Amino acid sequence: MEPTALRGSTPDAWPVLALVWACGFVLFAAYALWLGQDANWDLQNYHDYGPHALLTGRYRLDVGPAGIQGYFNPLPYVIPYLLRHALPPVPAALGLVAIQALTVTAAWMLAGALAPPGSPRPILLRSLATLTGIASAMALSEIGTSFADLALAAPVLWGLLALLRAWEGGDRRLFLLAGMLVGAAAGLKLTNFIFAAGLAAATILPWRGLAASLAAAWRVGLGGIAGILLTGGAWGAYLWITLGNPVFPAMNQVFQSPSAIAQSFADPRFLPAGLAEALRYPLDIARGTHPTAELPFNDPRLLFALSLSVLLLALPVLTGRLGAAPAQPGAARAGQHRVMVFLLASCVAWLSTFGIHRYALLLDILGGMLLVVVPATLLPGRRGLGIGFALAAITLAATRPADWFHRAWGDAYTPVPPHALEGGATFLVTHSPLGYWVAALPKASRFYTVLDNGIAGAGPLQARIEAGLRAPVGGRLWTLGKDEPMLESTRSILARYGVVPTGPCLRAPAWWDATTVFCGASRNGSRPLAAPTLALGESAGFTNSGSGWTYLVARTPPDTPGWRPPTAEGTASENGARLVLRPAATAVPRLLAFELRRPGPAHDDSRVKILANGQPAAEWAIPAGPDWSIRLLCLPPDDPALGGVMDLYFLDPESPGPGHEPGFLLRRMTLRPAAPAECPP
Repeated sequence: MEPTALRGSTPDAWPVLALVWACGFVLFAAYALWLGQDANWDLQNYHDYGPHALLTGRYRLDVGPAGIQGYFNPLPYVIPYLLRHALPPVPAALGLVAIQALTVTAAWMLAGALAPPGSPRPILLRSLATLTGIASAMALSEIGTSFADLALAAPVLWGLLALLRAWEGGDRRLFLLAGMLVGAAAGLKLTNFIFAAGLAAATILPWRGLAASLAAAWRVGLGGIAGILLTGGAWGAYLWITLGNPVFPAMNQVFQSPSAIAQSFADPRFLPAGLAEALRYPLDIARGTHPTAELPFNDPRLLFALSLSVLLLALPVLTGRLGAAPAQPGAARAGQHRVMVFLLASCVAWLSTFGIHRYALLLDILGGMLLVVVPATLLPGRRGLGIGFALAAITLAATRPADWFHRAWGDAYTPVPPHALEGGATFLVTHSPLGYWVAALPKASRFYTVLDNGIAGAGPLQARIEAGLRAPVGGRLWTLGKDEPMLESTRSILARYGVVPTGPCLRAPAWWDATTVFCGASRNGSRPLAAPTLALGESAGFTNSGSGWTYLVARTPPDTPGWRPPTAEGTASENGARLVLRPAATAVPRLLAFELRRPGPAHDDSRVKILANGQPAAEWAIPAGPDWSIRLLCLPPDDPALGGVMDLYFLDPESPGPGHEPGFLLRRMTLRPAAPAECPP
């Protein structure tokens, strides 16, 4: 039995397509097993939280533990979530690869429509086109990961194939199918809307006349709307009813949901600064300067394919043949031209909206396929096949995929919270990405963001947080963060809610990066920067088993924290290290005793200057070596405007700029009354 609607130029029986899928699965599985366990940032943030919240009803309970991305349509991540939570890591990854391998089948089918009829060795040509497309840097980087872009490339490829078949065979129902498939991908993930622009352009060009183009366009548009509503309509309706924005929090400058600030929430990091830079992007991507991703990769596909597409599409204009019907055998060439138009229009939409390369990996797939099939069409016979083979070899050799972080299978990770957190509590999320902890903690718990990310500053989400804090689950309130300093903005939000981290602090291994820290918290009314109280005689330990985390504040910008993650010895400082605390008030002078040392050989001293509430308070010499020293800081009188809070900065007086390290290790801080001679007036 053969698929009649979407078969390639060489009929593909279902067993053939199954064999292609199986080959793709084997290759993908081998690559995924070689890479290791997926540990990408988005998996830790919203890829796990979204489907968990959808399946357990947490969206009506929590507020943003996975950040703004936690409100993206969770449907694309449901099956990967079920695989991860039902199977051991390796079988779960293989199940995910089985879904992603459908894109190999879709690329194979489209390659059949693009390959010229009568070409020598058609199976080799299609295989080479499929391989060159699928082995792109971004596609390889997503194999075995929770990213949805590789799997969602399949319906877009099938939609493009349906469009080619509709123009080739005249079956107008395929226009509807083309729009529905691409619309379904866009409904599942909004970033796929760039392919709607490409499909619209490819529907009209090459031009077939006004009547034919209008008939095709309205059918494609109707199918696209149906596809969007089918996969994203219910989620959009839920967001609109509950939060007043169907794409919350995106485009909130339009929808004005009270639960988010009035801005677009677009990510501009990778957008070109202008036309000249946009035109240079394909070259930069090929060279490996990665202007479209956080991590390095090389891929020449866009450079080659966009150049080839512009050249071939411009030829009819240059020769005066624009609008002429393609000569026979022209179905393959007309199909290639439509794919080129799709590629160019989608690329323009991509670089105009976000420029993030993962979201556009389909363009790399199409570009790689064109590099093989176009020479075989322009130069029939073995010479065209040879040129396509050479281009494929150059492209594959120049490709270097990104790595979104993996763990060795022997060190596969499953989040396990501390036993003391059994029974449920209310958690305030102070860092990201930590959304994956929600599924690991008791289901009775509640999770509220206190990050300065533009949501929950007003409206129903803020009201939910305030209500939850008035009656914490089990009467217990905890912070959930990374074992690194909190941002000042996060402490300010905690202070707005009247919450102060107090300890004790419990720690648990994290997926990667810093250890996860859970610290007890309490509501103590208004207090600047949520500064915890340090009682007289009380000590705060800054080792990785202490509660010194509650006092640490990150330096601005946030990627320069001022304090390094704690170790068994203590917490190492960087220039601009900062502590915030509320020392207990006394009738006698108070001082802080710091137990610290400077790592390294004992040959010189390091000087550290301390500012207390912006005023010089002390300057210490800290000898290097293995011995711990006690350094005393006499605290100035309380500033009524600060409510008794002390904001302490530790600076190198010779190099006060960021990046220079005073280089001391802090083990303990103790508050005690000062003896008469210790703190002179």
